[in-house]
Amino acid sequence: MLATSLAGSLAWITISAEDAPDLVASSPAGKKLIERGKMIAAIAPVAVLMTIPVAILFWRDPVVAVWCALGVAAGSTCAALIGLWRQVPGNRNNIMKSRGKGSFAVAMGQTFVALGLSATVGLGAYGYPWLAIIPAILSAAVFAAAYKPADQAAALQ
Repeated sequence: MLATSLAGSLAWITISAEDAPDLVASSPAGKKLIERGKMIAAIAPVAVLMTIPVAILFWRDPVVAVWCALGVAAGSTCAALIGLWRQVPGNRNNIMKSRGKGSFAVAMGQTFVALGLSATVGLGAYGYPWLAIIPAILSAAVFAAAYKPADQAAALQ
């Protein structure tokens, strides 16, 4: 849950709250390369931050550590992708004031995906992988519903 929330916030900062979007748009790098770099900037700190707790957990119980590592990877990637697909332009100067003014549906979608993945990891770690399929499928459905193709996003602007 923490990893997903942190990745969602970092994705908003790197993707939607850039100070000079015109400067980024005029760079010689392609749009896909820029988006990939922003995704890495949102996910890499989460991966580094969660490495130590997952490594300690691996020393105690490797099966639980694998479930947690998969949950961190899936949650941070999903949160960053939802942030990329559903960009809400903001201003980094007013980051504390404008962060909560994004789409309510997107915030609820990210929260539901985070809760579903947390339930999946918890059930899998406690030894109920067949039961973990239910929240995983529900989270995947919400994640898929958040997808917005690039051509549709351009038509809306």
